Amino acid sequence: MSNNHSLYVATIVFFATAFLTGISACTGGSKSENNTDHQPRHADPGWVQLFNGETLDGWEITNFVLHGPVQVAESSILLEMGDGCTGVTREGDFPGMDYEVKLEAKKITGNDFFCG
Repeated sequence: MSNNHSLYVATIVFFATAFLTGISACTGGSKSENNTDHQPRHADPGWVQLFNGETLDGWEITNFVLHGPVQVAESSILLEMGDGCTGVTREGDFPGMDYEVKLEAKKITGNDFFCG
């Protein structure tokens, strides 16, 4: 695998995981931001669920300079704002082609880019 291809895949993984994990508990339009009954979604048939809703198992906090804290809260990965970028990276193999990523995400604060 070439370095350019690895960088391309890593970039896709970063932005896909940012979308997948969300910024907070992902709730529907009219629900309160403080909804505490959010349950993790289960993968649809034929899909692989990348986040278990409980731990960061299978994920690594991306080593950006001055990144913010990362934690699991209310079945979501909460990426808090730092003085640099904050993100997570999926560990292990990731398909290089013929795949789709679905996610729920919510931006709570800040004015920086959101999910690429």
